Parts: sequence; C-alpha cells; structure tokens
Amino acid sequence: MVKIPAGSFSMGCDQTTNKNCPSEELPIHSAFLPSYLIDQTEVTVNAYSECIKEGSCALPQNKSRCNYFLPDRTEFPVNCITWEDAQNYCRWMHKRLPRETEWEKAARGDIDKRPYPWGYAPVDCSHANINGCLQDMKPVGSTPLDRSIYGALDMAGNISEWTSDWYNKDYREINQAQDPHGAESGWGHLYRKGTKTKVIRGGAFELPAEKARVTSRLRRSPVETFTHVGFRCVKDLTN
Repeated sequence: MVKIPAGSFSMGCDQTTNKNCPSEELPIHSAFLPSYLIDQTEVTVNAYSECIKEGSCALPQNKSRCNYFLPDRTEFPVNCITWEDAQNYCRWMHKRLPRETEWEKAARGDIDKRPYPWGYAPVDCSHANINGCLQDMKPVGSTPLDRSIYGALDMAGNISEWTSDWYNKDYREINQAQDPHGAESGWGHLYRKGTKTKVIRGGAFELPAEKARVTSRLRRSPVETFTHVGFRCVKDLTN
C-alpha cells in the first residue's frame, strides 16, 4: 500500500485546462481528507484467489475475458466481480473500498489540478492502457508512467475500479466540507431497471482516452459484473 497524507486537494474537473468538463465533475473545489493507505495496484487474481480458498469470497463470474478463469493471469487485476464481492475482499483484508474522494486524491495528488496521474501530458498508450492500445488487460503495474505522485499505479488505464459511494450526478452534493463521504447509503442515480448505482473510477482498456482523467466518473449497478471493472482497497490511519 502507499500512504496518502492528510490535507486538502483540488477535487473536480478544471475548466481552465478542459473546456468540456462534464457537469457531473463540477465544480472544482477543495476537499480535505485525513491520512490513509491505498493499495498500490488493483487487487490481483492471485490475491483474490486466497480469499476464495478461505471461503470468504465468491468466485468471479465466468464469461469472456474474466481473468480468474484464464491461464497465466495470476498477476492481472481480478475482474468480473460485483461491488459486494469487492467489498467482501477488502473486509477480509481488514480494509475497505475507497470513497471516490479518496480515490481521486490518490490519483491526482495535492500539488496542482493535473488531469492525469502523471501530470498534464496528453494520454497515449505509453501513459496508460486505454482503448486503442492492446485491446486487452495487462498485469498490474505494467505501465510505469501511469503513476501518481504518491506511487499509486494504473489509475488512468488498464481497468476501472469500484468505490464505496453511491452515485450522485450533482458533484456539489458529494460534500465540500472536511472528509467528504459521497451520497448517503441507499440513495443514488437511477440506472436501467431502476437499479441504484455505485461510482466507478479510473480508465480502462475498453474505454476511450477521455475516461483516463482523474476526475472521470462512471456509474454501474452494484449487482452486475464487468470485464473492465476491478478494485483496490484502502485502510484508515489513526495518526
């Protein structure tokens, strides 16, 4: 894990460098978080399999491109799991899923309003594994330039990640005060079939370059599984 120091950072899309900021990523504002730890990479197939062996985690869904069922993919990110599956693993590890505010700070850092973990250089295949590159996932940490100032890897590409928060399309409602927690549990933006959705963060091998931005937000039903979605965990620090 890598340590994210306590303090404020700029959260949200910066309209001075991006004239096409989506409304759900506005307004840019200062948010304060206490110190915490976050996994340096997404949880791997190998790590998740240990939880399965102990009977604490469910098998991923078995469909095309699900890394758990493919050969030689132990160091690839585990995918094809529900939000609850991800949450159960983090709890088994005595951790938890990150709030989207925690995820964004870990990706952006606290020194400027950079749109990508590495800074302001436009995203390409040397920076992140996005759509148009390999058309497949890589082992975690295989793209060294996809690195935040804190050392968190693969936050712009390879695979997107579940967060703990329910989706709220009004970014201002996430909370601009200290230690923002996102929308209240049980409330979220209605998605197809009326299912409330959880926030997904980070770009992926199936997603376009615009989704590699640290402020990009997606929403998905927590009971569904996706080939382009995995997760990482965080751990609270008391001091």
